[in-house]
Amino acid sequence: MYLVLLSGADNSGKTTILNNLAELLSSDEEGHIIEKHQINAHYDDYEYTIIFRGKTIVICTHGDFRSELEAHCKKFGGKCDLLICATRTEFIKINVTVPEQYDKMTTIVQISKSEKDIKKRNADVADYLVGIIRLRLDL
Repeated sequence: MYLVLLSGADNSGKTTILNNLAELLSSDEEGHIIEKHQINAHYDDYEYTIIFRGKTIVICTHGDFRSELEAHCKKFGGKCDLLICATRTEFIKINVTVPEQYDKMTTIVQISKSEKDIKKRNADVADYLVGIIRLRLDL
């Protein structure tokens, strides 16, 4: 299983980008959401299970804290081809957070708060993540 982390500060757009990514993958003729449930009623956080071109992808928009990221790795480890999580975990601490079995299979995408054309930036990052998915899963 591959792990992709979208790392950024609070309110930097991680959740929006990952929700956009889920829509993007499910709008492909070979992609569909098979499960979606809200994680946190006060925010737009979801766990998605998506079949995309025959591969199972799980997207967790909520994973800001180290304990949540570790819980997602434990919950979905071995149950999907690719796990994508949001995290606020500081870049330097991610190696401590990511379970050892994912160490060499982890891609980290770092984003920052942006004042300029946030919608375009979010769309660009979602497209970039689709490229990572295709690369990691040989699609």
